[in-house]
Amino acid sequence: MMKRMEEEGLITLANRGIQLTEAGEALAQTVVRRHRLAERFLTDMLGPSWAEAHHEAGKWEHVISPVVEVALVRCWANRQRVRTATRYLGRATRPKRCRCCPVSTSATSSMSSEFPKN
Repeated sequence: MMKRMEEEGLITLANRGIQLTEAGEALAQTVVRRHRLAERFLTDMLGPSWAEAHHEAGKWEHVISPVVEVALVRCWANRQRVRTATRYLGRATRPKRCRCCPVSTSATSSMSSEFPKN
């Protein structure tokens, strides 16, 4: 595995150990960002426990495309704006549907009860 990563220019093997190259660092940051986005999507939208979401995100982080990554960022950012507006302006301002997803906000809260809690 290390030899392949070195051949791909992701790491350098030296006397001091293993060092990430710039390309390796960029790839690592992308994988971590996608993992965190997957965790947030799973916990915020589908409702499993963080431990379950973390385990599942470990699989998703390698298959999320750049297009899906951008969509997840946009969806999460929109949900954050909705939460902030709701906090400051009151519940009456909360939209019935999330703009970026076809799932209504009331449906997502009821879906969380379907997952077992640890």
